[in-house]
Amino acid sequence: MTADRQKSVHHILRENLLSLRAIRHTYGATVFLGAFLLFLIQPIMGKLILPELGGASTVWSTSLLFFISLLTVGYLYAHGVSRLSYKMHVFVHGFLLCSAFTLIIILFRVWETPIIPPILGSHSYSFSPLVHVLVILFLGAGVPYFVLSTTSSLAQYWFGRIANSEVSPYRFYALSNGGSLLALLSYPVAVEPFLSLTAQGIIWSIGFLIYTICYALSLLQFAYVRQATLRSDPALRASHNESAPHNPTKKEYARWVGLAALPSFVLIATTTHITQGVAAIPLLWLIPLSVYFVTYILSFAGKRLPEFLFILAPIAALLSIAASIGLTGYFFPTMALTMSALFFCGMICHGELYRQRPHPRYLTAFYLSVSIGGALGAGLSSLAAPLLLKDLWEFPLGMAAVIIVTFWITRYATQKLLTRRQELFVYTAVGFLLVFSFATEILTIRNNTIVSARNFFGAIRIQLSHDKKTGSPLLSLINGRTLHGNQFLSRDLAGTPTTYYSRGSGIGLLFQYAQNQIQGPVRVGAIGLGAGTVASFCTPEDSFIFYEINPNIIDAAKNYFSYLRNCPAAIEIVEGDARISLERELRESGPRSFHIIIIDAFSDDSIPVHLLTKEAFSLYLAHQDKTEGFLAFHISNKYLDLSPLLLNLAKQSGLHAVAVANKTADEPGEVRSSWVLVSRKNALLRYAPVAETAYASTETLLPDMRVWTDDYSNLLSVLKWK
Repeated sequence: MTADRQKSVHHILRENLLSLRAIRHTYGATVFLGAFLLFLIQPIMGKLILPELGGASTVWSTSLLFFISLLTVGYLYAHGVSRLSYKMHVFVHGFLLCSAFTLIIILFRVWETPIIPPILGSHSYSFSPLVHVLVILFLGAGVPYFVLSTTSSLAQYWFGRIANSEVSPYRFYALSNGGSLLALLSYPVAVEPFLSLTAQGIIWSIGFLIYTICYALSLLQFAYVRQATLRSDPALRASHNESAPHNPTKKEYARWVGLAALPSFVLIATTTHITQGVAAIPLLWLIPLSVYFVTYILSFAGKRLPEFLFILAPIAALLSIAASIGLTGYFFPTMALTMSALFFCGMICHGELYRQRPHPRYLTAFYLSVSIGGALGAGLSSLAAPLLLKDLWEFPLGMAAVIIVTFWITRYATQKLLTRRQELFVYTAVGFLLVFSFATEILTIRNNTIVSARNFFGAIRIQLSHDKKTGSPLLSLINGRTLHGNQFLSRDLAGTPTTYYSRGSGIGLLFQYAQNQIQGPVRVGAIGLGAGTVASFCTPEDSFIFYEINPNIIDAAKNYFSYLRNCPAAIEIVEGDARISLERELRESGPRSFHIIIIDAFSDDSIPVHLLTKEAFSLYLAHQDKTEGFLAFHISNKYLDLSPLLLNLAKQSGLHAVAVANKTADEPGEVRSSWVLVSRKNALLRYAPVAETAYASTETLLPDMRVWTDDYSNLLSVLKWK
């Protein structure tokens, strides 16, 4: 483009009372708000479907595929509409924006909120639960999410055509990722603690209407300036369809996909590694996700990559592989190494993406490739890895890929840092370290492992160890870093209740009390199977029903532990989400009339919130025996204190509850544990063994806490801050 034609851009804008700075601000607001809303609706919809369909792996994988697929379709639409003539382009997208705006206005009048469909809570659907997930997501978020997914790509494309290369449109992508990061950080801190789900839906919908107006204004500015440009300079009409410099090749498209896929894969692999293999800390996933977005922000803000990153990246990746073998018990060193490796990976790959960005005319194709790469990496790590790998091997594999890609970039894309002999040495070292890490993992951690298995709920292993008190051999069931049960292998101790279920624990004391109070068989319902330890309390006349969501846990309890086999009582195992199963049973066959309902699902970092709400509490009471009925919540957790929440729930329901903790762990196989016991009568609170271990109850002064419902929960309120 000649200097005169370049100069005409500002001249045309001034003639039409516009400035490039004002247009840039409008587009910036649209891109930022669109990205913010795009990532804010995902946790809202996740919280929406949890009480409806539970936390089964198929529910979450279906939700993930829905959002990934729709995001990619949005980028595909943006690319397709950018190839139309600008008048048809404006008409098609303008029609889409008007339709979305009108739809939200109509839904405001007919639904409680525009993103909460009335099908929720009806339980009247006749199709499969997976189809129900898709129906809820499509009705609640389908159209708005699709429109939002087009924002970044199209807004940048429009600005690029307006600015005519005077200002790079690619920096808007840094702003877009900033909006995404703000949404993900603000939801658990500033949104969820203060707003009900209904209020979240209303405010989000109002935000979407404001965003649609900004988006429409951006479209009108594009149309107006483009028309004015063609009218003022007819020569531009011919140049509009000219081939831009350097038409991207198939190899370049493949590189864009690969460079976007690797950081996405490493992000999911790192998150899985630190949450399941390092520490089960709530909200820990926010740290790697923040690092990931920061690398996009810095890279597309035009920050030049310092050469030392290409040296630090492989070093950090190598040390991370080593740390995954021997430092998983050391939180801060492991986190520092893994986050450094993720940061360097993101900076190198995203920085190279920015360096290889095409002419703005091919911007939509570029972002479509980036979207496909991100979806591919996330899909491989979150969906394929649990099916193909028996353990968390994707993390060291991802780190190895970081090393190889780093040296590939230095060889083919940037300045050459190493000689060919040095490169050969590096690749050999990477291969050796991978083989060494896998072999070490097998020979050390796997040395005492009898069997391991993995699915969407995590990687479990059954290990052989010895009790520190008696020296007797133990069989342990471990999921990530969470112990789910022990059993002695010696015949005389095999029936001993261990870990959190010892005779001196809250559940042990409840069984002592209940079996003395109840005349006849005891009916027990247990949410969470573990090793089946609670079956050690059974008598021949009793009946036990276990609700377990993880099929691998069921296989382990049946085939490797003998608690269930040795229990003389009638035992039934119901696979699936416990709340969904209990609701279905209540509708179809009536209440179970359990004497004791045990809820043991809160030891990990990601607690099933839908099992702690007022609605869930009412469901437990509906299944409870109306004369002698008890609830037992296992709340042992290093980072969460659920006792105030449960005590307030019990008090509001007119029940009596006590929080107990065994102060010592003197029995064989026993560990310290905390339980909240709930009863219709206050006699349980006066039972001497319970009173001796109690540290809070509904009869003491309770902290002021808003109880959780399906419409409201606040994870920050139960965090242990000390």
